[in-house]
Amino acid sequence: RRQRQMCIRDRVAREDNLLLQLKCLFYALCESDKQYYNPKGFCHAFKDYDGNPTNVLEQMDIDEFFNMLMDRVENLITGTPIGNFIKGHFGGYLANELICKGCPHYSQREEPFLAISLQVQNKKTIMHSLELSLIHISEPTR
Repeated sequence: RRQRQMCIRDRVAREDNLLLQLKCLFYALCESDKQYYNPKGFCHAFKDYDGNPTNVLEQMDIDEFFNMLMDRVENLITGTPIGNFIKGHFGGYLANELICKGCPHYSQREEPFLAISLQVQNKKTIMHSLELSLIHISEPTR
């Protein structure tokens, strides 16, 4: 009886484990011969602000979803050996430059980011879109 209760707790823990469900999702997309994956486990593990599983019938803004997902994953891995994974693989810095016309004043401020909105319609490549947006991504100059 005790072993059965432990198995039920383990199954529930697996179902609510966002990192495990995310890993399963990416593994299936990379390694499966199927052209689809049922994200039911991920949707159950990815909770909204009230702690409820994702409602797949409710549309969410992509920026809101991505930021919430990255925040949740970052919180789960903070303090582990892979604690900087999100910033290291998805992050970067934007440099905002202010150049005064007619005087020598110049100011630059770097801001971290995890996502950049790009216009992709009628663009051949992402780099082309970046060039047209006049956004230059570079390593911080610290």
